[in-house]
Amino acid sequence: MHISIAFFFVEMIRTACGGLWVAAQDQAALLLQTRSAVPIAAEDETQPSDDLLGAVPGVKIFRGVVFTQDPVGLDPAGPDASTAGSGSILATEGDALPGFLEELVNSGVVVKPGAIHEFGGGATTTGAGSTTGAVSLHYRLRQYTIIPPTTFAEAFTLMVPSPLPTTPMPLLVVFHKFGSSNLDVLQNTDYVRQCARRGWFLVCPLSASKKHFSSIESQQNTEAVLDWTLANSVMNIDRQRIYAIGFSMGGGAVMNYAARHRDPAHAVFAAVINHSGNVSLNDTYFHDPPVRFIFDFWFGDGSVGSANPWKMSRSSVIRYDPFTLAIDRSSDLSRNLGSTPLSTWQAAVDLVPYLPGQNDILDQHMRLNLGRQVGPLYTYTVVPFSGHDWRMVDASSACDWMGQFTLQMPLYGRTLADRDGVFEHFYVEQDAGGAFTPFDWSCVPAANELHFSATANLKRLTNDPIATGLSTSSELHVFTQTADGTGDEIVLARWPMSPSAVTRDGVATANWTFDSLTHDLTLVETDGAAHAWIVTP
Repeated sequence: MHISIAFFFVEMIRTACGGLWVAAQDQAALLLQTRSAVPIAAEDETQPSDDLLGAVPGVKIFRGVVFTQDPVGLDPAGPDASTAGSGSILATEGDALPGFLEELVNSGVVVKPGAIHEFGGGATTTGAGSTTGAVSLHYRLRQYTIIPPTTFAEAFTLMVPSPLPTTPMPLLVVFHKFGSSNLDVLQNTDYVRQCARRGWFLVCPLSASKKHFSSIESQQNTEAVLDWTLANSVMNIDRQRIYAIGFSMGGGAVMNYAARHRDPAHAVFAAVINHSGNVSLNDTYFHDPPVRFIFDFWFGDGSVGSANPWKMSRSSVIRYDPFTLAIDRSSDLSRNLGSTPLSTWQAAVDLVPYLPGQNDILDQHMRLNLGRQVGPLYTYTVVPFSGHDWRMVDASSACDWMGQFTLQMPLYGRTLADRDGVFEHFYVEQDAGGAFTPFDWSCVPAANELHFSATANLKRLTNDPIATGLSTSSELHVFTQTADGTGDEIVLARWPMSPSAVTRDGVATANWTFDSLTHDLTLVETDGAAHAWIVTP
């Protein structure tokens, strides 16, 4: 309780005082460092044993408390989740319990934070968002809290098949709607039951706040949850079959998370469903004045009108002019989803009136500018539905569609990086932060070639040729051209020894270095023209 109150005042300080936020962060960090010392209630002996808790050494995770931090002072109607954020046209979403949970509650089963419940045999009713018949279920449902690297404790809901599978099984990640929490998956969807039927794992993160709008803090929290889930050796998760779905705010969040998280060392989604997503935050900021103060909190300094357009673009997948509807093609993170199976669903008459327009423009951009063809890997469906509700998309059909895909890391793409980090097969280092770094690329193993073009704001791009399917024992051809007229560094990692020759446009060049300790071979490009390099072992 005291910690929750402390977080309340920390966020009040940030919203009201702007520049004092650094000091508030220091205080919040101190609180989090001592959080694990707070006694946790003894486990109810009637509950199943928790064979997952603490399975990843060094990670602070516990049962018993769920934090739901939000930009505080921002719920004029009070703390009740069903009325939180009233005044915004986003706050039109209901939270009635689906039928199968209502029956469980009526029979005396209580699903609450901190509890582990084993469901089996009797839970056979058909839940909301599904048209399938009754099926016997057997699974365990857990509520956990993890201490991530941010100042926001992270609650999440985890469902595992019971007993745990002996062969790798898929994981479904559910991104909750605006004003809800990690309990959204229980309160408003049938995905727990659908995953139980299939023997899948399921996780629904809070993502730092009920009203996170894909903020960087929310994504750091989500990544912490997914890293813990994948690192937990007790669970047998198929890393090539991680699926994700989000609704409304969560629809935009799932797409942005998928576009920004392309590092195969972490969770990369094999297929994504965007259900009525909030895919352009700049457009939302323009059309929905009642939520602007939340955007000013996450993407500004808390003062009125401080939300930074670039930071909102960084947490979206498209940005466009609200009057001309022209796409800003320098900030479309949607290009990072060029190889990802993607299905978007949108109500013909949505209670959030600007969302159909956002998703229409996204679809036009994906098809006309990014070359996505409607078919098995890409769909956009406008449903003759009036409302704004999870139930518009049938949960069973959604799982069936996602379940047909296995992760395929591409060998070519148009990538947009918003920070230093791993994107696909490359580690990106920017010339300057606070801006995007585009680069077009392709790997051609049959010809042992790497191609780079249209690069901008790029200092260094590192590739591991062996991991990409290229050879370090035969001539490697590297083709470069920049868009901003400056030179880049191309680093070839794990190169076995200093090459016998390096040429640039057929002429021997000294613009390269080899580090015998790190085995990094660096090609130093000096201008923005098109050049062809050949590295001879």
